[in-house]
Amino acid sequence: MTDLADRAVASFKESLDDPLPVLALLFLAFVIIANLTVSILGNATLFVALPLAFVAITLFIAVVKYRDS
Repeated sequence: MTDLADRAVASFKESLDDPLPVLALLFLAFVIIANLTVSILGNATLFVALPLAFVAITLFIAVVKYRDS
């Protein structure tokens, strides 16, 4: 399982060179996280959901990008 995760991280790092597919995936992840946050918290506004999604995606990129350094 670790080998699969390492290959996925390596593939993501390589894809950072071509920004368009990465931006499309990040936008999709942003929308999904925001929608899940609104559905879980009920009456949560986008003022809660959108920053939470932004922070989650930013942390993911930071962990992947600087994992080996």
